[in-house]
Amino acid sequence: MLEILSSILKMSNDRRSTLMYFLDDNIQYKIQKYELINMDELYLKNKIILINKSTLNIDYDGKVEYIKDDRVTIKKNNGNKSLDMNDYYIFVKYINSKKDTRKFFEELLKKF
Repeated sequence: MLEILSSILKMSNDRRSTLMYFLDDNIQYKIQKYELINMDELYLKNKIILINKSTLNIDYDGKVEYIKDDRVTIKKNNGNKSLDMNDYYIFVKYINSKKDTRKFFEELLKKF
């Protein structure tokens, strides 16, 4: 996977702003309420948008259903897709609800 902005983002103090500068206006509008995160900050039921590191286009969006190592399964409408997160910039919009709490704690227990 060719990451075209890797050297620029390594030098940047604000990765999100730097990345936003290089994105298309439509993509900037869609992710303006989302935060750029690393893989280790991702949790179940987070609403995410994945931007391909080589094309800088939105490839997938949906809710996180399963996390294992560097692979994440996201749900969009009726389908699930398992993806390698090393190929994407991850933008998340945090959603909290009581019905998701049980699944969250179950997944948290698995990590320990």
